[in-house]
Amino acid sequence: MNLNDYVCVPISTELYKALLDKHPTTAHRVIEHQIYDYLERNSVDSDLNALFEGYNWRNVFLPHQTKIRMKVGGEYYYASVSGDAIIYEGETYSPSQLANKIAGHSRNAWECLWIRRPSDTEWCLADELRKQQE
Repeated sequence: MNLNDYVCVPISTELYKALLDKHPTTAHRVIEHQIYDYLERNSVDSDLNALFEGYNWRNVFLPHQTKIRMKVGGEYYYASVSGDAIIYEGETYSPSQLANKIAGHSRNAWECLWIRRPSDTEWCLADELRKQQE
């Protein structure tokens, strides 16, 4: 171990002790892993790639990080677009499959799924988005 290969980064003693409580022998590896993860998630390349990721639903494009919701029996159920997939409860669905899964029976996804893309400030019914694209 060459000391010139390392740097000291000041963090609070309280925070470091909390980390040691959970990872007594590998705290330094946890910190390194978090920094690598942060750098990867915030790289210019990943930002550019995210601009092109999304789900194509006929003539409606749902960008990465789009939120999808559906109301059934007074309760909202949420899914999201991650990369080029719609994810609900850890599984991948098409819009139709998602609507049917949440409802428990056959539903028209255009008429029951509400969409909020990353650039949107309000939810919009999927059918309205489709009509805007025609």
